[in-house]
Amino acid sequence: MRFFKENGLPISLDGDEYEGTIYTDGCAPAGCGSDAALLGLRVKADSSGAVAGEPIVGAIYTNCL
Repeated sequence: MRFFKENGLPISLDGDEYEGTIYTDGCAPAGCGSDAALLGLRVKADSSGAVAGEPIVGAIYTNCL
């Protein structure tokens, strides 16, 4: 939770995973209508809330054909 908060990522707990998503602008490839993008981070947690796995990072442009 500290990592998410220190880096300005909203955080939610879904089952045993912490997740956060931010919306941003990037430099979209040809075929995208805009530079709108999102970045997401998920990480599994154990029953005490400690990290229990490798983080998963995802990123997509939200307005591509």
